[in-house]
Amino acid sequence: MGVTDSGPIYSERHRTTFLSNFIWYLGVALLVVAIPAAALGSNSWDARVFDGAILLALGAVLAGGHWLWAARRYEIYEEELVVVYGRPRVKVVPYSEVREIVVKMHPLGTEIQLIRVKGGMVRLYPLNPREFHENLEGAWKPHRGTDLGSWV
Repeated sequence: MGVTDSGPIYSERHRTTFLSNFIWYLGVALLVVAIPAAALGSNSWDARVFDGAILLALGAVLAGGHWLWAARRYEIYEEELVVVYGRPRVKVVPYSEVREIVVKMHPLGTEIQLIRVKGGMVRLYPLNPREFHENLEGAWKPHRGTDLGSWV
């Protein structure tokens, strides 16, 4: 089954943090401030044009980085998990590549780790981790035949 064959079994939003939102809004604000700052400079290369270029680059790095690397939602399908980032970026994790699913409780929230067979890890921070974990376990178990463990 592929992502486009049918809808997901379960879909969950990413747990958004204050810092993540702050980075996004700061990047957009810098872009908005940088464009007039660069445009108001003279035709020669002066300090205002340079400052505007620096603000523009910094805003693009912050806003673009957030767009590309901050997950928006997680979709559980019968054969795979899909992590949706800013369009068009998605990460598809087939269950056959998942060796273990680990649930870690932190003071700031719950993290679900997918440990891959060939090494590496995918970290997930769903808004409702218990419900997400139960649905993920239900989809992953037929492919692995092992127990995920339980909530402590």
